[in-house]
Amino acid sequence: MIEIKLLDKKGLAEYLYSDAYIQSPVIPITRHRALSQIRNPQAEAEDVLLLLAYEGSTLVGYLGVLPDRMNGTLKCGWMSCLWIAPEHRGKQIAQQLLQHCFEAWGQKLLATEFTAPAKKLYDKTGLFRDLPVKRGLRLYLRSDLHTLLTPRSPWFEKIGFFLKAFDGVANAILDARFLIWKPGLGDLKLEYVREVDEEAATFIEHTRSAKGFQKGAAELNWVFQNPWVLSAPEKDDFGKRYHFSSTDQSFDFYGIKIKNQKNQLLAFLVFSKRNRFLKLPFCYVEREIDAVLQVVAFHLHRWRVNVFTVFHPALVERLRQRKSLFFLKREVRRHYLISKVFELENCGENFEIQDGDGDCGFT
Repeated sequence: MIEIKLLDKKGLAEYLYSDAYIQSPVIPITRHRALSQIRNPQAEAEDVLLLLAYEGSTLVGYLGVLPDRMNGTLKCGWMSCLWIAPEHRGKQIAQQLLQHCFEAWGQKLLATEFTAPAKKLYDKTGLFRDLPVKRGLRLYLRSDLHTLLTPRSPWFEKIGFFLKAFDGVANAILDARFLIWKPGLGDLKLEYVREVDEEAATFIEHTRSAKGFQKGAAELNWVFQNPWVLSAPEKDDFGKRYHFSSTDQSFDFYGIKIKNQKNQLLAFLVFSKRNRFLKLPFCYVEREIDAVLQVVAFHLHRWRVNVFTVFHPALVERLRQRKSLFFLKREVRRHYLISKVFELENCGENFEIQDGDGDCGFT
């Protein structure tokens, strides 16, 4: 018989230091990720953050939830990290976790970056509908076949040495572009920040969409200070027992103010850089898209980025038109599901989802 346990903020904090967590061969969440969840400014005391499925004393499945607010007022949760032990699949454990999650959250749930089996499960409930697909670009500047291919198949892992050798030769050729292509900043000035100060907070408040998840200073500072992926040379004991990302060689967030020569703030960006993979989870700008594009190009060169992924509509359109710089461009799509309990008017015209909304900004 399957027992489902629901953990709110207090329950999750207590669980982290319990024998059930410390001695479990599989853990449903890392400590730093759990603490991040607890510190979420949108999380209230009674919110269910983690659901655990037990068969006897054995953890056989789990489902996380990230609290958020839609349009500033409508409380909701993003489902994250649904996992069922392989030997226990087929027992409808995922359905039970989802049903308890729906009850705990009053059916006000969303999901993104889900697997194909998870999508089938969500569709089968009849409780979700699709939001418009976000269309983005993945731009390849340098070769990194070893990183991209080895996780996909044991065969690629066996030839890892040759993939690394190919990357080395290819990048020796591709990097020659960096000797010629040296994008500057012109009249722009950059200010790197580790937190959103009053100036940036005021700018964000003025430029963010009225419809959407409206990340402000409190939410962005929480993202900066409470990452889900830590920079570490290798996983610790807990990380080895966790089935999702917890550490990598390098992972960091960069807040950047873009200003003109009059010291006027033109845009505020948040980059996430994982090794040589760059994303732009949050971008606050009104009209100065060309300035943002210039700053993006500057950092692609400065950081010798391998791959840059972006979903911001205006930037995607501009980058799609550029014919140089990238040796490969690939269109990517991000799918979103939302509970039907939300009225269509809540997600109608001008409804905005930024790249970093949900759990996308943390990985």
